[in-house]
Amino acid sequence: MESEPPPPPPHTPPPPPTTPESPVPHKPPSPHLIPTTAADPSRIYVPTAADPAKFVDLVKLMMEKIAEIKTKEPPAASIRLDVRPASRADTTSVYVRLHAAHAPVPPDTEPRIDLLQMWHDALTAYAPEWETSWAPQSEGKDKRMWIKIDEVFDDNDVGRSKKADNKVILTVRKAVDAMGYQTVGGFARSAYAFLIMALPAHVDILASQRTISIPAVSNRSLNVYRARQIEVESAYEIAVAGFYLNQDSRAAEDCDGWFASFQ
Repeated sequence: MESEPPPPPPHTPPPPPTTPESPVPHKPPSPHLIPTTAADPSRIYVPTAADPAKFVDLVKLMMEKIAEIKTKEPPAASIRLDVRPASRADTTSVYVRLHAAHAPVPPDTEPRIDLLQMWHDALTAYAPEWETSWAPQSEGKDKRMWIKIDEVFDDNDVGRSKKADNKVILTVRKAVDAMGYQTVGGFARSAYAFLIMALPAHVDILASQRTISIPAVSNRSLNVYRARQIEVESAYEIAVAGFYLNQDSRAAEDCDGWFASFQ
């Protein structure tokens, strides 16, 4: 967000991970939705290094958008969805799945990819301020919003403590926030500092710059990378992954046989 966010409301705990819809099975994964800007900025409060008490009710925001789309797209109105927050607290992502009511009923075993695709397209069209993409990993493990900064820590320092690492991560977050790139979390791993960003655009900008200067932790420029991740390009890939994640042996065997026919 380019403008300064408004003062946060009195802090209350984030809502529990429930939605008006009934629970659905955890697998397979479905579209991953990352809000990039708010339709109503006055309602958006994202945690920052300076004020970790801020939070945003992304599930409520998504449910409101879904309700709006259903009034404008009659074919989508009959499709029930389940919206869940990511399992991580330090993220601006939510997950949208088909409701269990749309699960295939034997002898029909074909996943309803078409219904997911319909909603993917609708959210892309009616919420262009968000980044709508297919979830490449199970909930909480998506790395789209991560950046990696190398050589922040001395990997040979046997005296390193988690408390000391967290202090450095907070320093790095504050420096990046001051540059105008909003962070919502971070952690240390080996010699690297991983930051979790609020906006996809900020990830893209930092990754394209390739280096970053943070005098508080280093007197030279540090290399910046995206976190490695294979992105999902179509809903078909999600269906195939779901067969294996759910241990659907018959479907998995059929997939293996089909893939083998191209060798």
